[in-house]
Amino acid sequence: MKQGKNGYNYFDQPALERLILIRRLNREQGYSLKQIEYYLAIGEEKIRPEPMQGATEDIRGDLAVILERLDLQEQFNQALVTKLDEQQHYIKESLNRRDHLLLESLKASHQARKAELKKKRFFSWIGTR
Repeated sequence: MKQGKNGYNYFDQPALERLILIRRLNREQGYSLKQIEYYLAIGEEKIRPEPMQGATEDIRGDLAVILERLDLQEQFNQALVTKLDEQQHYIKESLNRRDHLLLESLKASHQARKAELKKKRFFSWIGTR
């Protein structure tokens, strides 16, 4: 590897091959960095990846916690939807009652206005005689 004047690193063919090997060992075969270091230090003999002790149980425990929280979230969501449905029903009923009262008020106002006009006409008719 050489570093250019611009600060970039330039790799020759053997260095590129070694980088590709390191990536394959890590990603495809699951080698840890220590295993890769050992692999390269002993002349690149095949070694088996070391098992991750306790990781399976930790993952299962974490998964159980996640599933429990997911179940609680689903219960909360269902309760929230039910509450929102109840509120929507309450709002619709309130608006219907308000509309009904407004219509009744308008009708009463219209009838009172009609009665007032009848009185005025009657008295104006009496006054002309």
